[in-house]
Amino acid sequence: MATYKEIVERANVALDQAIGRCEAREREILRQKAAALDGIPHAREAVTKHTVALLKASDEFDNARRKAGIDLATAEAQAAAARQQAEDDGLSAWRQADDDALATLRGDVAAADRVYQDALRQGSIGPVNAPERVRIAHEVAVGSANKKYQEAKQADYKIYQQTADATFNAFNRSLQHARTRSDDVIAAAQAVRDAAIDTAETALRAALQNDPVAASVVAAFDAQLASSAADCERDKSAILGEMQNDLAGAAS
Repeated sequence: MATYKEIVERANVALDQAIGRCEAREREILRQKAAALDGIPHAREAVTKHTVALLKASDEFDNARRKAGIDLATAEAQAAAARQQAEDDGLSAWRQADDDALATLRGDVAAADRVYQDALRQGSIGPVNAPERVRIAHEVAVGSANKKYQEAKQADYKIYQQTADATFNAFNRSLQHARTRSDDVIAAAQAVRDAAIDTAETALRAALQNDPVAASVVAAFDAQLASSAADCERDKSAILGEMQNDLAGAAS
């Protein structure tokens, strides 16, 4: 007995074959229809106009879509370049702030050292335990310099983070705006194309209906297409029904 997988795979192969036969039959009907209409001068002229209109609508849509793609790529590249420049500027500002903070720290420590050495030499703090008091004052000054440096570093990094976040958000907004604009342009072009196709189809149907011979040809081949479609659905239903029966048998 076939397995579940084998039954499904066999049905899929059968469906693909049935669809292939349907498509081949439909192509042949359409070929015969086109050949028949080509033998009718009025119909041939109408079909030619229809074909030209479809090609024109398709070409215009393709051109609009291609231009929208180019414009989008340009906008994305500009957004990426702006983001990179903003990131470079942010890093540069952060680096300069780091240099400034370090220079301030060194200057403050050097000043504290000078005050310390001058106090030791001059004995300006007084005679009672003067060296100890000078040392403590020096440690306080150095500690204050270190604290100021740490606070400056934290503040500088926070500014850098805020800049980076703002840069990223601006980049995302630019991308979303560019992509939305591109989608809108393509949607508008597609609407124009669809309207042109509808107009061409309506004109073709009207032209063919106005010619008795062409109208008869169209009716005959449309009936064949409808019969072919019904045959295709019947064949597919039979394949699916057989698969369901086989699966039920395999499960019992």
